[in-house]
Amino acid sequence: FDQIQNHLSDLNQVLDSNNLFHHDFKYSVESNNKTFILRFFEDKLEPLYINKININGNTITKDLTIRSKLNIGPGDFYNPSKLDLIEKDLKKLKYINQIDIDTKVNDKLVDISLNLDENKKTGNFLLGGSFSGDTGLGFGLGIKDFNIFGSGNAIDANFNLNSEQALFSVNYTQYPLSKINLKNNYTIFNSEKDLTNSYGFKADEQGLGYGISYEYNKNVDISSSFKLSKYKGHTGSNNNLVVTDNIGDRNYFNLNLSILRDTTNDIWYPNNGSKNRLSFSLNPKSLSDDPYYKIVLSSDYYRKQKNNQNFFFLSNRIGLSESPSGNLNTVNVFGLGGMNFKGFDYRGVGPFEGKIYLGGNKYFTSTVGYGGSFIFDQKDNINVKVFATTGSIWDSDYSNDDSLDLRTSVGVSFDIMSVIPISLTYAVPIDKKSSDKIREFNFAIGTSF
Repeated sequence: FDQIQNHLSDLNQVLDSNNLFHHDFKYSVESNNKTFILRFFEDKLEPLYINKININGNTITKDLTIRSKLNIGPGDFYNPSKLDLIEKDLKKLKYINQIDIDTKVNDKLVDISLNLDENKKTGNFLLGGSFSGDTGLGFGLGIKDFNIFGSGNAIDANFNLNSEQALFSVNYTQYPLSKINLKNNYTIFNSEKDLTNSYGFKADEQGLGYGISYEYNKNVDISSSFKLSKYKGHTGSNNNLVVTDNIGDRNYFNLNLSILRDTTNDIWYPNNGSKNRLSFSLNPKSLSDDPYYKIVLSSDYYRKQKNNQNFFFLSNRIGLSESPSGNLNTVNVFGLGGMNFKGFDYRGVGPFEGKIYLGGNKYFTSTVGYGGSFIFDQKDNINVKVFATTGSIWDSDYSNDDSLDLRTSVGVSFDIMSVIPISLTYAVPIDKKSSDKIREFNFAIGTSF
């Protein structure tokens, strides 16, 4: 029935997009000798119009904040299906626990009452640890309020520390009252990175940024942003060009554009649907001391079997980056290994100069696999994936070897779907180069793919 309701929502959105506001899709289920017949039909509605919308129960959140989340208003044609969508959308807001919607019809005019159970405790103090298969143990400290002054806007100040980076940032997310599907993001940050064990130097960066995100529809998001920062590379481990090119003071202006289409059925553990993202990043030559561009395309496809919850999946990644003037510094190149190529160590695939990782200007990976509960009962919330990955990284400006050498690994992962998903992965390289670094076992918070 959830699938039926979702399908009805899609059909009614088609009606709205064609300005057929006085029509509505409905369904019926009939049974006959253990056979069920599902019928969808289009219904012409009696012309009713919204008179007013009352909001009750909000003592902190402003009326304007709630009304900005509604896609209906007084004078609009009344369609009951839209109320179901409004109820679902408002329940997603962290400052609303529950909502009941009442209607009253009088002389073809409809009064709508939104009765809210408001979450009055919207501020949080966060303290915790984390673990990444790439950067190891981490520590986090933060303060957050996701309904500051009843505006529905969020502010988040946090400090995060792991083996590679110490990052302090303040993020403010603002939702314009006039646009339902739009949000603005403002950020200031200060980071200190210790890349000695990989790229052979340390780096400090301070800056600010702005981004805007637009939800085109329930499956498509478009976002763009820019970042201004002051960068300082220092404490090089040697005097090789690959290290010294990253040393010194620079000013950066970075532009980003991203388009995401996501039809998967679960945020943590999807088993049906697809997710595709195209990202473009640019440091313009006239505005940045280290100009470059970077393009990344990612694609995930899941196909559930008809008779059970098991599924096939295919995951692809491809990236291209170049500098229009000189070498592309190693701090801006792609790295391969660890969580993005299991069976290999973090930044363990690709060329090295001594102990310095060179990475590459181009890379790709492709993973095919099969997942499901298998030997476990579904109530155990343990899912298993068997997979094979092939990929390569190449075209470093600091290496004479530009060949595309394929690597391949096979493995199995166990995703424990607790309150916080945990993934255990064991993968073995079956095709590698002698310079590659191996890590067969990996652990991460979150799912494996």
